[in-house]
Amino acid sequence: MVPVSLPGYKVVVAPAMLILLFFSEETDFALKMILFLSGQFLGYFLIGCIVQIIKKHGWEHTQS
Repeated sequence: MVPVSLPGYKVVVAPAMLILLFFSEETDFALKMILFLSGQFLGYFLIGCIVQIIKKHGWEHTQS
């Protein structure tokens, strides 16, 4: 059987995998799924906030 993976999967799920590093393999599946989804949401939310802050401050500096 040939292993198949999605291109860029590790990059896309990096925020969630970072959260799951702190928990063992014996953690319940439902809890892992909640942590995974929360990590995804929180990770991309923070990335979006950082991008918005950079855009806002970058725009103000070019106006001066």
